[in-house]
Amino acid sequence: MSTGQRQKINIARHFYRNNNVLICDEAFSNIDSDSVKKIFNNIALNDNILFINITHHLNDLNYYDEIINLSERKNYAKNSKEN
Repeated sequence: MSTGQRQKINIARHFYRNNNVLICDEAFSNIDSDSVKKIFNNIALNDNILFINITHHLNDLNYYDEIINLSERKNYAKNSKEN
């Protein structure tokens, strides 16, 4: 089983258990972009989920409602995808 498949299974377990909080570190690092879109669409369908993801993948930032940038310990951006 690949790393990406294991990541998808762990995320699916979260939805199956109806947990309201999902905290991940590089949750989509080994998952193909089509699967990432499907996962984010499922998260977006449920307003009761708090999803926190630590990531270096700037391409996925458009999926998030709020972004906090902690790079260099100086930058802080909330509700702004431009920073």
